[in-house]
Amino acid sequence: MYPYPKPRNATTVISSRLPRALKEEATAIFADLGLTPSDAIKTLCRYIARTGTLPFPVTEHTVSKDLSTNTSGRIPTELKPVIKDIIETKYQTTISAAIWSFFEATVKAQGLPFEVEEENRTAAS
Repeated sequence: MYPYPKPRNATTVISSRLPRALKEEATAIFADLGLTPSDAIKTLCRYIARTGTLPFPVTEHTVSKDLSTNTSGRIPTELKPVIKDIIETKYQTTISAAIWSFFEATVKAQGLPFEVEEENRTAAS
């Protein structure tokens, strides 16, 4: 039993890591609109819940553009689930198998010999 009345609409927390400059830029825009970052996220979530979609298109091009501006050489954490979903749904394969296929195609495109025992390929997939 709670020592206080249980809230009718319990809330939860969404936590996200993003570049400091992006947070500062977005927070300034939210302030110009009279919103806090929390207000903006709630508004976005309400829109998604009401319409079942994002208020902007998310395409493979969006992912490609985000990756092309990345200078770290690593896939940004926030894009990993998007990339995984694209590979698994569009290409019907796993990330490991897609990486292996990319590696194989790259080696062959350069005219290098590429032979591997099937058991090693299966282990990599």
